[in-house]
Amino acid sequence: KFDIEQFKNGVEMKLQICIVRYGKNRSLVKGLDLLRRQFPKAEITVINNAPLEADLQEIQGSNLAFEFSGYLELLENRPKQGVVILLNDTLFKHHFAGGWVRFIRSFLEVLSTEDKVIYGDIRWDGTALAERPNPFLASWLFVIPNEISNEVFCSTLRDVIQMPIPKMSAEYELFLTEWLVSSGLWKGWQGSEKDTVTIERKKKCIYWEHQLSANLAKSGIELRSIGEKNTVGYSVLRWVDRIKIGFWRIACRFT
Repeated sequence: KFDIEQFKNGVEMKLQICIVRYGKNRSLVKGLDLLRRQFPKAEITVINNAPLEADLQEIQGSNLAFEFSGYLELLENRPKQGVVILLNDTLFKHHFAGGWVRFIRSFLEVLSTEDKVIYGDIRWDGTALAERPNPFLASWLFVIPNEISNEVFCSTLRDVIQMPIPKMSAEYELFLTEWLVSSGLWKGWQGSEKDTVTIERKKKCIYWEHQLSANLAKSGIELRSIGEKNTVGYSVLRWVDRIKIGFWRIACRFT
């Protein structure tokens, strides 16, 4: 088990938090303060994918495959030890950050560090689409408990972003388009930019998100929810996120 008491007392460095960001935003500054309060002994590393915008304490990312290359470059630059939490800085913009960070901390208290597994925000969206595995992990959060899982994650991620994206089925293309251009308050992509370049970028990212989970499962990695020990709390966080996005969309319509 991950020893939360030893970790809090600084007996052994067992936790690394790795964050991908793009550019500069105040939400990450507040987010880092939140993480440091909840994980005062953690090693926190940030990669900035915006060209030439990394601060001195950040890694300059290539942005070759957006947040996915950021994750890979973070893992390749970190010390090879301990539990790793990979985060997209969208946690602090589009999610209930305070609730999720506290939830992750409580999850670590029951985390097994021996299984060949990746934990995260799991989605069960059915088997209707050949390109979408069931389940898959949303790509804003991954918890990697040990080096075996980390090695498989890195090699799988590297293969996914290096392989050319094949021609997608008509059903999958329709799903991607409807998700990304949705104007509904409670469902669809939360991004406000709907230009062609942004839409095509997001299509790639969703494909990589799905393909990463599919290939991890094929490699013998079990995909599990960080909410498996607290399903009620996990469901509440998911609903709060949806409500927050809905109100954000309402605000955008009046600005």
